[in-house]
Amino acid sequence: MEDAKRAGLESLIERLQLAVADMEQVRAAVLASRDTNEPQLLGALETAIVVCYMRPFTGRYSLPRKYRPKCELHNQLKEARGNLYAHMDHLPGRRAYVVSRDPEAGLYVFGMESQTRGLPSVTWEPALQLAECLRRRFNADSIELAQKLNNANPEAFGD
Repeated sequence: MEDAKRAGLESLIERLQLAVADMEQVRAAVLASRDTNEPQLLGALETAIVVCYMRPFTGRYSLPRKYRPKCELHNQLKEARGNLYAHMDHLPGRRAYVVSRDPEAGLYVFGMESQTRGLPSVTWEPALQLAECLRRRFNADSIELAQKLNNANPEAFGD
């Protein structure tokens, strides 16, 4: 096997294994969200679900297009990541402000307003099912590719 092809396969295997870890984080966040009603924790878990789910499909090291699900839930998570979770600092309904100030006493009271809404929590169970399906696919493909590398160069992997 030529070096460029080997390097490409090794890179894809690495990205697939990272995607497996991302889907496991989605699973952990969905399961943790079942056990709390605390709004701040639920918000953090929702952010983790969406951002971790989308990580393999965005950025410089994203997986090839053939791995992107063609379903409405994937599209909803993609839109939510871009608009509500990963880049919500620019949304008009979210702002922090000074409520009162006393510069002489060094006292400032701040408030925060957030009118943004995330995806409904009913989305998380289907997201868990989708993430689990993808985790299995990513893992199976990475094993298959590793076997191809091993068969192409068995001496590199020992006995």
